[in-house]
Amino acid sequence: MSLNPRLDTGATTMLVVEDRAELRDSLRFLIERHGHEVLLAASAEEGLAVLRARPDVSLLLTDIGLPGLDGWGLARQARVLRGQLPVIYMSGHAGAEWQAQGVPDSAFLAKPFAMDDLLGWMKALLGAAR
Repeated sequence: MSLNPRLDTGATTMLVVEDRAELRDSLRFLIERHGHEVLLAASAEEGLAVLRARPDVSLLLTDIGLPGLDGWGLARQARVLRGQLPVIYMSGHAGAEWQAQGVPDSAFLAKPFAMDDLLGWMKALLGAAR
C-alpha cells in the first residue's frame, strides 16, 4: 500500500541508475517506502546488466550525466532490450536536451525534485505502458 494513495502506482520493480552513491541510496529508501522494489546500478553498463538479468524491471530511472555511456544512451539501449520500457531521466542541467535526446514517451525530472513528482511520472508512464 502506498503511503499516499493519490499517487499509488501499484507495486513495481524499478531500476535506478545513478553514479552518486548517496543519491542512489536516498532514492531507494524513498521509493521503497511507497511499496516498490528498487534495483540499483552505478553506471549504464551495470544498468544494462541488471536489465538483462531481471525481466521484471518495469521502469528505468536514470541520471543523464553518467560516466562512460550516458543516460541518453542507456535508455536507447534499454529500449532495444525491453521494447517500450518506461524511462524517467533526471539531471541537474540537461533538461533542455530531453526533447532531442530522450526516447519517446519518457519523462524528465530536474534535480532536485519532489518525491510526489517522481511518483506522478511513475504512475503516468506505467499506466500508459499497461
